[in-house]
Amino acid sequence: MNLRQRTSIEEIPVEKTRWRNALSHDDETDLVQYIEWCARVSQPLTKREVIMRASKIAQLRAAEVPGASHANMTRTLSQMWWLLFTKRHPKLRIGEASQIFASCTTVKPTAVRN
Repeated sequence: MNLRQRTSIEEIPVEKTRWRNALSHDDETDLVQYIEWCARVSQPLTKREVIMRASKIAQLRAAEVPGASHANMTRTLSQMWWLLFTKRHPKLRIGEASQIFASCTTVKPTAVRN
């Protein structure tokens, strides 16, 4: 068998060519729910905070794998991960809380008058 035959695309198993996600579906769902909760209580996470929390989840998952490399246990997720994450979840509110939303959490419903 020559080199061209050994490297043909047809012979590469599909499972070896799939993109490996940094976070599992469940981990990403939990992260999205946490981001949404923070936004609801007027404490939205910044881009940096989201990336750091997601990186920490990925590091903890890598540490659970026997024989995981040091690089996987210390890696920080990239800008490309962030872009794809925001594309998958376009409705997330990321950034600083506005004064209006921040004040909503401090006002008691009985204090509001017509």
